[in-house]
Amino acid sequence: MKVPIIVPIVPDTLINEAIKPSDLIINSVNNMVPNDLLAVNLGFITFIAGIFGLLVYLTKDRLMSRIESVGLLFLLLSTKLFPWFLLQKTPIHIIQFPWRFLGISTFCFSLVIANLIGNKLRDSNSIIVLLYLVSCLVSISYMYQYTHTNGIGFANQKNYTEIATSAVYTDYMPAKTLIGMDKAKVFRSALDVHKHIAVVNGRKVHFKKNQIGSQYNVISYKLNNLQKGKVNKVILPVLNYGRNYSTKGVRVESSVKGETLVSFTPYKSTQTVTIYLK
Repeated sequence: MKVPIIVPIVPDTLINEAIKPSDLIINSVNNMVPNDLLAVNLGFITFIAGIFGLLVYLTKDRLMSRIESVGLLFLLLSTKLFPWFLLQKTPIHIIQFPWRFLGISTFCFSLVIANLIGNKLRDSNSIIVLLYLVSCLVSISYMYQYTHTNGIGFANQKNYTEIATSAVYTDYMPAKTLIGMDKAKVFRSALDVHKHIAVVNGRKVHFKKNQIGSQYNVISYKLNNLQKGKVNKVILPVLNYGRNYSTKGVRVESSVKGETLVSFTPYKSTQTVTIYLK
């Protein structure tokens, strides 16, 4: 079965997430660890490598010159200097974050500077190469110290849980979910599905944490105040991307807005419904 590719709804990310050239330079020189997406930078070592890499144009190495040019091109594409607003309403907006091109620039600048340093070391004991290597050691030492004293918290599960539960993902919801809505207005907004609000027999219900249980590809909801012996229809705050299913006796289908609609006949006023995600 062919699964169609759905482009995320990103009405304004390209131009908004591109980096200001001044911020890119300042954050790179400061070797800043980005605490938010707009603080993404090259880092001090790569930034200096990109500058010294310009010396490759004084050599006869055409391959390295082209690689440096590619790095500079993608560096430009990561910033607001490139007119991203012209491409906002085209399929190109699937890129979402232009600063992702910094990865290509980093590779190119690193390759070029490594080639230049290798040639210099073979030719002479250049003081420039020595100073650059020393700056690299200082920078690496600084970053190591920062990550271990300022508490980035690689092992702090609480931090990751807080980030995951406070985030909203309107831009990754099925396109039909936002039919009739102002996409730019609801972009990254907390809708009912993000607030864990379900509809039980036409009545909105906000789930508490102890009513939700989740594992890999499995999520369960404890439903209260059900109508015993009758067919109950519940819209769960789970976006249905595939053919999800549940246990025997529980019918699962997709609602008109892409949420998960379940119907079943309970014998008690309380029942836990488990959804298996394919």
